Order: sequence, then structure tokens, then C-alpha cells
Amino acid sequence: MSKIEWTQRTWNPITGCTPCSIGCQNCYAKRMSHRLNGMRMEKYKEDFKIKIHEKELTKGKFQNKGKMIFVGSMSDIFHPEIPIEIIEKIFSIMEFQSNNIYQVLTKRPERFKEIKYWPPNVWAGVTIEHRDYIFRAELLKETKAKIKFISAEPLLSGLELLDIKSLDWVIAGGETGPGARLNKVGWFDNLKAKVHAEKKPFFFKGYGGFPKKAILPDDTCQEFPNGVLLTKNYIKKI
Repeated sequence: MSKIEWTQRTWNPITGCTPCSIGCQNCYAKRMSHRLNGMRMEKYKEDFKIKIHEKELTKGKFQNKGKMIFVGSMSDIFHPEIPIEIIEKIFSIMEFQSNNIYQVLTKRPERFKEIKYWPPNVWAGVTIEHRDYIFRAELLKETKAKIKFISAEPLLSGLELLDIKSLDWVIAGGETGPGARLNKVGWFDNLKAKVHAEKKPFFFKGYGGFPKKAILPDDTCQEFPNGVLLTKNYIKKI
């Protein structure tokens, strides 16, 4: 099981990454990798260095589980150091595991154009943590993915110019952990209003380290796209 609220499991056939935008400053995956390296876990013996785990690239790993799976919680599978052949292999495995829903999230959507086919059970997502990266949404819209989503986390500015038409889902949250940066309640309220004006689902993870007082109602926290209801134990299409 995953502690990430908007998924059920994680799958990391690749670990490690390098910074590419301001959202990377306090990367939770890098922090976690250091911790796992200190625990002498084999998979993280090279810490946060980019590494492809061939043993993870097996078709039977999640077969017939019926889960929602976040791919690359400890990496970015579209990192420029990852050969397209490896990405294609990951996609073929996800397509084979058709009973699962796979969520692919990246800060490097310029590589989306290299994907010739998006299986219907693979959701495409981009991180937009600041207004400077709104262009990622336009690259996302060019994909053939059935579900397209945005992760506005850690949200570090307002996203007033973000156009969510033709997108399916928005996740938002503040930064957590050591060095968490300030955010403004209005950024979240405005984004929620924008998403709901388009009658799209909005998943609010929380304000992170700041502010302490939550204003958004709890009922915004469990909205998923395309008639998918997520519970702790299963995915049910409704």
C-alpha cells in the first residue's frame, strides 16, 4: 500500500533523478532515498543516482490486482537519461496489466511525443508547481492518454493562467517536510474554483507545512476522474 493519498500502490522500475525546476528543491523522493540508503536497502545502494531495475520489469508483478498504481514515485521515468526502449517496455507492461490503472507523472512532458501508443489504463500527468511551468499542460494535452491530470504540488504560486479545458483531474497540495516553503490559501481556493467551474474533479491533499488552518472542505479530497471511485481496498468503476 502507498501513503500517497491519490493512489494505492507505487511501482519503481527506475529510481533516482536530477533537479529540473523549483519544485525539486526539497524533493521527498531524494530525502527518502537517502533514508533507504542508510538502511542499506539493496535497491537504493547508489542513493539517488538514476538506476534502471531490470528485475522490476516483469509482466507478472501486478497482474490481476485491480489497483491504482503510481509509476515512478522515486524517479521520473521520462528523465532524459532513460532510453526510450526502457520507457516502451514499462508501457508494454502497463498495457498487459489491463486490470490496473497506472498513473504516470513527469516534469518532462516534452518526451511524451516519443510514446506511440497510450494504453487506456495509463493516465498521463504533469507537475505544475509554479506559473512558470504552465506550458507543461499544453504538452500534456497533445498526448493520446485517456485521462490527463495535473499535480500542482508543491504549489508555489498561483496558477491563474492555467487552462484546464480538455484535462480530466487536478491534484493540489502544499510542501511538507524540512524546509517547506510558504503558500497562500488563495492559490488553492482559486485553483479549486477554476477546476469546479469546468466540472472537473479536484483532489486537495492539504496545505502542507503552511498555513495550519484548512479552509477547503473535506469533501473535495476524494474526487477522481472518469467515474472511478477509489477506496482503501479496490477500484470500482461507477
